[in-house]
Amino acid sequence: MNTLSNNKRIAKNTLFLYLRMFVLMGVSLYTSRVILQQLGIKDFGIYNLVGGIVSLMSFLNTSMAGATSRFLTFDLGTNELEHLKRTFSSAFQIHILIACIILVVGEVAGVWFINTYLNIPNERIYAANIVFQMSLLTSLVSIIQTPYSASLIANEKMDVYAILEIINICLRLAVVYLLMVISYDKLIVYSILVFFIAILVFNSYRIYCTRRFKECVLLKEVHTNIIKPMLLFSGWDLYGNGCVVLRQQGTNILLNQFFGVSLNAASGVATQVSSAISTFVSNITMSVRPQIIKRYASNEILGMQKLLSFALIICLILIELVMLPVYLKIEVIMNLWLCDVPPYAVNFTRLMLIANAISVANTLFNAVIHASGKIKKLSIVTGSLFLLTLPISYIAFIFCKQPELTYMIWVVIMTVALIISVSIVKTNIPKVSLLSLLKNIALPLLSIIISVIIMSYLSPFMGNSIYDIIILFIVNALLLIAILYLIWIIPLFKGNIELVLKSF
Repeated sequence: MNTLSNNKRIAKNTLFLYLRMFVLMGVSLYTSRVILQQLGIKDFGIYNLVGGIVSLMSFLNTSMAGATSRFLTFDLGTNELEHLKRTFSSAFQIHILIACIILVVGEVAGVWFINTYLNIPNERIYAANIVFQMSLLTSLVSIIQTPYSASLIANEKMDVYAILEIINICLRLAVVYLLMVISYDKLIVYSILVFFIAILVFNSYRIYCTRRFKECVLLKEVHTNIIKPMLLFSGWDLYGNGCVVLRQQGTNILLNQFFGVSLNAASGVATQVSSAISTFVSNITMSVRPQIIKRYASNEILGMQKLLSFALIICLILIELVMLPVYLKIEVIMNLWLCDVPPYAVNFTRLMLIANAISVANTLFNAVIHASGKIKKLSIVTGSLFLLTLPISYIAFIFCKQPELTYMIWVVIMTVALIISVSIVKTNIPKVSLLSLLKNIALPLLSIIISVIIMSYLSPFMGNSIYDIIILFIVNALLLIAILYLIWIIPLFKGNIELVLKSF
């Protein structure tokens, strides 16, 4: 495998993903503000709550999406075109089945749940039902799109992926402007227009992939020899992903039951902010994941470990550069961003930023575990751990009516999950040297810790205007670069930055 060519591809893909990220983040933060203004806190909370119910039912697709991506990427690593065609076709057949199952479950269980259990004002029940139907249809379109999206990522066409996602978010921006001039129920109109956007984006993925990738063909035959291992893989992944979705949406339901829809609005805002910031880091994981799987498929364990070390260091640096200033000034940022900040949104966001920072590192180790194909232990152990968040949160809410507790519990759970994932990597792939991995990241990690301590001390002395926040970002970046250079680069490589890059 040509390492130089692959590294250039990773760099190119990362740049396109960052272009996508900047557009998506800017538009998403703006649209979130306008949508919150147009819908109001209650309707915004209803949209996040009802849409979350659909996500709860879609966890089956989440598992199958991971299996599709892994098997397509693995086949690309072995260069078996005919088998790759059968893999894609089998994946599409499975996703059609998943869409049918979710449609039936949604129309039976979902409608009952919304109308009998959720804490929604009586005058908005009709709108909530329409939103549910539109969200369900949108989810079905997304499920059928999954094999095409997985094919784009497996082929490392991040430029096309970025363009299609930018088109998607720009269309959503157009919808926001329509909300400003439409007098009919804005919540209903918004959900309908989002559905039509999903159809348009799906067709864009389908047309590009069928024209550019030879494997994206739909065969009439049912290849049980391929479907069976994919289902077995996704079956183990199903439990883990199901627990993640149950934890996410279960938290929304708990907040709704104990505190009402205004807390769902706060959770929705916090999720959007933390997700947007986390995208700065997750672009790295998305870029390196296909190469991790391909290097494992071609038995390049050392190359895979070096790539993992490099990705971990870059992720740690980006977490500090991007998340820390936002964490320190999130209250100011939210007041500048939103006209009406939902209660508890600031505290929720801070805790979710911490959890997402841990999750990024966890995702990299999970990519290695998925590459090995041995995910049974990961799914059972970490999935059960994630699910524990709900009963612990429920008990905590009974004795202490503090909504932040559920996110504090989630931070602890994510830390334990990271430790478990690292141990599973070593069990699945004994050739991976955790000691070597630790040595590679130790000095950068020390540099970041020192920088965090200094910035936490300096932050209260800085102002709260938009210009002060920009200065905070600049000071933080310069400080981190200086500390990294003194503690990491000079001692290890005697100031030769090229050796740092070559070591990976």
